[in-house]
Amino acid sequence: MITPYLEQLIIEGKAIYKTFVAGYSQKHIMNIPENRYIILTDLWYTPTLYFIPNGPKNITNQFIDHMITQLTILGDRGFNRFLFKNSISRDKYVDSITRAEESFYSANNPIHISCYLIHTKGISFTFSNQEEINVTTALAPFEVPALPNPTDYGKNGIPGSINTISNILTFSGFQNDFHNQKLNTGSGGDNEFCFPVNANTNLDENLKDTSISYPILNVGYVEILGQPKNSY
Repeated sequence: MITPYLEQLIIEGKAIYKTFVAGYSQKHIMNIPENRYIILTDLWYTPTLYFIPNGPKNITNQFIDHMITQLTILGDRGFNRFLFKNSISRDKYVDSITRAEESFYSANNPIHISCYLIHTKGISFTFSNQEEINVTTALAPFEVPALPNPTDYGKNGIPGSINTISNILTFSGFQNDFHNQKLNTGSGGDNEFCFPVNANTNLDENLKDTSISYPILNVGYVEILGQPKNSY
C-alpha cells in the first residue's frame, strides 16, 4: 500500500514505484541499486499446486502434502515469514475429438498482502514447503494470559480449563512452541507457526515441471533515492 509519505516522494521525483516478479527458483534474489533503498508495499502470491506427474501418489494426496507454501523475505534490514494455503480449482471440459470429459486444475485468485518492509541491499525471496508434524497438547502455563471458558480455554490454576496444542515437532526436529515456553535444548525452532527450510521442505526440480507447480510472487515496491537516514 502506498502511504501519503511515499506518494509525496514519488510526485516530487525522489522515488519511483516499481514491480518485481519472484518465483520459480526456491531462492530468488532481488538486487537494490547503490545509493537507493526500497520499501516493499504489496505482495501478490499465486496459489500453487506442487505435484509430480505420474508420481507415486495421486494428485489429491500430493495436493494435501503440499497445501502450504512458506515465503521467507530476508535481507540486512529484516526477516519476515508468511504462510499461504494453496487454493486450487478443479475444472472440467469436453475433449473436442474424443468427446470425453477431462479435468484440469487452475490456481484461484492471488493472495494479496499489504506491507511496509524496508531493505537497503539485496533481498532473498525464499519459497519452501510444509513438513509432517507431531502434536503435543497441554494446559496453558500459569504465567501466560488466559481467562476461564467460555471466554477462553483457561490455564493451569483455573478450574475447568481445556488442553490446547502447546507445541509441534516437525519430522526433521524443528519445534514450534505456542505457549511461549522454552524450546528444547539443541533443537531449532520458533515461537511463531513456521516450518524449517531444509531438504524435507525443499521445492525440488521435480515439482517445477509444469507452470502450475512453481511459485509466483508479484512484488510492488517503492525505490527511494539515498538511504533511510538521509533519503534526500
